[in-house]
Amino acid sequence: MSHWEGMTKTQLINELEARGVWLERLGAIVDGSRDAVIISDEDSCVMLANFAACELTGYSEAELLEMRGPDLLPEVDPDTYDQVNRRIMDGEDIMIEADFRRKDGTMVATEMGIRRIMIAGTPFKHTIARDITERKRTEEALRLMSLITRQVSDSVIAADLDFRIIFSNVAFERLYGYSSGEVLGRIPDFLNAEPVAPEIQQEIYDTVSDGRPWRGEVLNRRRDNSTFPCELSVFPLADEEGRIFAFAGTQRDITDRKQAEEEREALIVELREALQQVKTLRGIVPICSNCKKVRDDRGFWQQVEDYVREHTEAEFRHGLCVDCMSEFYSKNGVESSRK
Repeated sequence: MSHWEGMTKTQLINELEARGVWLERLGAIVDGSRDAVIISDEDSCVMLANFAACELTGYSEAELLEMRGPDLLPEVDPDTYDQVNRRIMDGEDIMIEADFRRKDGTMVATEMGIRRIMIAGTPFKHTIARDITERKRTEEALRLMSLITRQVSDSVIAADLDFRIIFSNVAFERLYGYSSGEVLGRIPDFLNAEPVAPEIQQEIYDTVSDGRPWRGEVLNRRRDNSTFPCELSVFPLADEEGRIFAFAGTQRDITDRKQAEEEREALIVELREALQQVKTLRGIVPICSNCKKVRDDRGFWQQVEDYVREHTEAEFRHGLCVDCMSEFYSKNGVESSRK
């Protein structure tokens, strides 16, 4: 039987005070921690629990002091629990992930660091527990993203709430030349080659932090320092309750598309310049079958050459064809020199 078994919190405090333990320091550590802190004896009976522990489990301090460690970890096999407990009491520091059962019956994913501490020559277990529900959701979302993005041709990266890269797919490595390990933990600013890169990046961060997607074209830089036009799309990732837990972005090299657009624009300019040099007659042109005059849009009759000159860039040089020349000279009593 443990020396401390059956003691109330007050009795424990009195016992520790009698042995000259600095309870003020211990109390400050326990009560001032944001993480749940539970101190239990070698039999896993809870002796001290801070406010964060009550928040995490849903139990009051008085209720926790009536409980043992296994009561909070029903998913852990008893034999496994005993083995881990012995390792801790033998002086081994343990870091594990396990589900705490709250008072309302719900389970909460926690990360626990457990180590042995000595108080007045007696060993105790000092447990620090942290709710990692959001982290587990993020990990699961990234796992699914990884499975999906392995199959897509576009480069994909994901970043945490501080915009530090936590994931990149194989297409990212092909596009930029960086391995996943080289970019993890870095902020994506180093990829932007625009002269006003800081302003653009800040605009992106502000937009997605506000819950809105950002799309645009930017000049990006590869690992070998070469640049390329990039179609960029950045968007927030939110959970079922609408809380943003990460950001993701896709990048696509649009060098070929931009080149095609430039060639198309150049062709359009050439065609416009050519059209400015050409005037074309279209539709039905009314012409007199006798005198061959042409009626214009205003209803006036004009010589053919005048009408054509107004509607085209053509110029006329007058002369006589062979038939007309013969007729002209025969009428005027002159023999044509051309037969």
